[in-house]
Amino acid sequence: MPQESEVMATTTPARQPDKEPSMLELPTGTITSLFTDIEGSTKRWEAYPDAMKLAIARHDSILRTAIESNEGRVFKTVGDAFCAAFTTAPAALAAALAGQRELHQTDFSAVDGIRVRRSRLLRRCSRASV
Repeated sequence: MPQESEVMATTTPARQPDKEPSMLELPTGTITSLFTDIEGSTKRWEAYPDAMKLAIARHDSILRTAIESNEGRVFKTVGDAFCAAFTTAPAALAAALAGQRELHQTDFSAVDGIRVRRSRLLRRCSRASV
């Protein structure tokens, strides 16, 4: 009989949680945070489990590229949600727009399309408050 950890390893989706960035990698001072989330992803996972694996992998690649190419740092992912920090508001906006454009051009019809919510927050941040 397999151990619980062996069962978990075979049933857990392929996506691995982000390695937490070191404190030296995260911006401090006045930062802009970008948060994203796929609307209705739970229903899509239930209806299209295999196709969602591919859709999430593509979604993650698009957002990570948009964030990192605009000097952002992903500091947390939860399911299909991304949390990123930027040293400037224009960089966060550029990442959000780049991600939105690429997501819009990507065929997600296998999962009945996806809509990604985004929000931005400007705040003062020190290493202790991250």
